[in-house]
Amino acid sequence: MRPREIIEQVVLAVKNSGRLPDKTNYVGYEPNIDTEAIKLPLLEVSTVSEARIAEHNTDFQGVIEDDNGNAVGRVYHALYQLTIEVNVWTAQGSKYDPQELGDAVFAALYQYDSAGPSRDLTDDVWRFRVGDGETDDDFTTSPTLRRWSQEVDIWAEEAFTTDEDYIVNVASPADGDFGDSSADGEIDNA
Repeated sequence: MRPREIIEQVVLAVKNSGRLPDKTNYVGYEPNIDTEAIKLPLLEVSTVSEARIAEHNTDFQGVIEDDNGNAVGRVYHALYQLTIEVNVWTAQGSKYDPQELGDAVFAALYQYDSAGPSRDLTDDVWRFRVGDGETDDDFTTSPTLRRWSQEVDIWAEEAFTTDEDYIVNVASPADGDFGDSSADGEIDNA
């Protein structure tokens, strides 16, 4: 699963948890508050960093076979670590307290924490860690916006596949008939 798809899964997991107010808006990117109309409360998930676990990280996992058992491709996995930031935005004086929204986000995501209940976010995520959360208001942008920021580390794998030809037919010369003609022996690929 690609990192972008992991972010979509995190947004969906929080949304489906039912822990945030019904009026919450959800986005899988960091919105530009100067140019985008934002309705509060807002949950946004954005990437902090992404790194492959190893420099040469494409572990061979196996072959793909067709219905006849012919090897028609290979499967490789690349492991990566993704750090994301889950932010909940609200406004000063609204009925939605940023601390309470942050607690709701933590509770929604902690069920996937590898040290906690450890439910699977997706099959491709093999480790999930809910990190520190804190109030992170930026009064230079807007004196009324309030934000809770929760950091999450995710270890996942992305699958890559190849297509490969396979030998369909091998024609060999009959016993004792080893001439120079091309018809003596041929190999056909799929």
